[in-house]
Amino acid sequence: MKTYIKALVMKIANINKVILPGHLTERFGIALLTIYLFLFQTGLLTYISSQLQSTPKSISSIIYFTYGASAFLSIFFVIYNQEIRRIALNLLILSLILILPIFLNSSPIDSISKNYIVGIASIFTFTVISCAVGVRLVAQYAIALVCLMSIYCLLDACFLDGFTSTTGRAASIFINPNIAAISLLIGIAGSIWSVKLKWRAAVILLTSGAIYVTLSRTTMIIGLLALLSGMITINRSKIKEIREGLKPAILSFIFVLITITFAYANNKSFGVATKNALQGLISANAMWHENKENTLSPSEESRLKAEIPVSSPNDNVRILPTKPETVTNPTLNDIEHTNSAVARAMLLKQSLDAYKSAPSFGMGLEKAFKLGPHNSFVLFAVAFGHLGWIIIPSLVIFLVLISNSKSCIPSAVAILGASFFSHDILLSVPSVAAIVIVISGAISNSFSLKIQIAHHQKERVILLVAIIPLLLTSIITFNIGNISEKPLNFDINTKDISLHMGNTYYFGIPQHKFSGAIRIEDSRTNTINNQYGVKLFENSHSMISCNSKIEEIVFQGNGKCLYEDRGIVFSTTDNSSPIHNNRKYQLQANMTIHPLLILMVTILFIWSAVWYWAARHSFVLEGHKECAAS
Repeated sequence: MKTYIKALVMKIANINKVILPGHLTERFGIALLTIYLFLFQTGLLTYISSQLQSTPKSISSIIYFTYGASAFLSIFFVIYNQEIRRIALNLLILSLILILPIFLNSSPIDSISKNYIVGIASIFTFTVISCAVGVRLVAQYAIALVCLMSIYCLLDACFLDGFTSTTGRAASIFINPNIAAISLLIGIAGSIWSVKLKWRAAVILLTSGAIYVTLSRTTMIIGLLALLSGMITINRSKIKEIREGLKPAILSFIFVLITITFAYANNKSFGVATKNALQGLISANAMWHENKENTLSPSEESRLKAEIPVSSPNDNVRILPTKPETVTNPTLNDIEHTNSAVARAMLLKQSLDAYKSAPSFGMGLEKAFKLGPHNSFVLFAVAFGHLGWIIIPSLVIFLVLISNSKSCIPSAVAILGASFFSHDILLSVPSVAAIVIVISGAISNSFSLKIQIAHHQKERVILLVAIIPLLLTSIITFNIGNISEKPLNFDINTKDISLHMGNTYYFGIPQHKFSGAIRIEDSRTNTINNQYGVKLFENSHSMISCNSKIEEIVFQGNGKCLYEDRGIVFSTTDNSSPIHNNRKYQLQANMTIHPLLILMVTILFIWSAVWYWAARHSFVLEGHKECAAS
């Protein structure tokens, strides 16, 4: 029976080899990995999908094709390659450990659980493909993407109306600054080994600058620990080669310093957010004790526990004064705006209380996710019960055992540390893609993997990897350009209007679709035939166009307004209060391509050219070797 099964497997493998020749499958695998990493690791697909009410068929097709083709190709490699079968067996054991608790839970499989299952499945399939086509090439591409996204984050900090969902904190197309920081950290920890020693300091400095502008305090601390742990893996014999990287490191530091300096000068909310982050870090402990000492009535305590945000708390910064509010009792939202560290501690406590009262096999991922514990250990414990505590340790232990090398320590520290302060580590698409690279690199230390692509095919493969991002970006940019031609129209809620001074009022424009890629046209720079970019309507009648000076609005009023800093400063036609005069106000704004998008697309073309040159140069030096982590 055993001989029959083996013969059947070999027969299937030979058939597949005829249908899909070796060079074709490896090139197809690299193309799939390129699409996956460029769309998923960078957060690009998440950004596009989050900006639209329904995912377009083109985007859905890319998602289904990528996942479906990766499943088929990984099965092909498992059947065809004996070494890959050994790797797949280890990955299968890990996948079963991570997924099995979902099916023991009595709750129905919700959307969060489905995303989690798809994420674990993608770790299996894309790790198998990565090991089959060459881990070093994939890791080099991943670290190149980390550098690209680091530059994007630094540029995002320079603009008030960038991609970020949290004013003052950079995130680029990751949107969420915390996810951006964690994805960059895990990405560099898992792929830095593929960079030559003399370039590593420059890459680390560039990524560190990007993590700094996200103002994710916990990720900064975790990154420092990962860096210190990585120092023990450095071979003393290679100190000389590291010293040769002093010049690139200095250039990288100068670039980061200039960009951050410009960010402070051009984006005043970045300076405010930085100050708040530093103050919050210093005062977090004192505020926690102060709020802990406050005695709440049972009704207030139940109201506090009921305020469970779906998304992560953000330190929003408001530039202009807002409507005063009377706060009589501390609520979670009040504490969140004052200090996010204290809010996280309270959310963690709520989640632990939920864990104690939950069934033995948990209450499901969706309910656990809504609690927002900011801790992956607690998230899975609430979702899966007692078995949930083994999810993150299983991943880290697998990483250490499969690597059998000290080189995995920085990655293990990054994943472990991020899990303590984030519940998105296995739920966020960018971080899952980064984990694929981490596991692939760890596997390359223990298994004798060989690059499957023939040497004469390498240049074609590198060119393919360089072209795919350009094609995808061109398609996406073209669609965004079409969206920018449609004006922005919405009614203003009087609750969102606040008194600025005298008879002058302020309305902060909410983040619009594709913020960072398109922006509201500046009234002061586009005045063709008096058709200004921003118009304010009072009871459907157009007021004086938003091109006045702030002094005119404050001292004269009578329907003057000004668009500035993602908001409208205005006065009503009779200088009455728009909050109480029972009139309807609408905003109409023309949209235009954001200069940040133009910068990013330009940098992408330069990045692709540099990648093509660097990858060719790397292969010429390294020949056919698939080097393990040094």
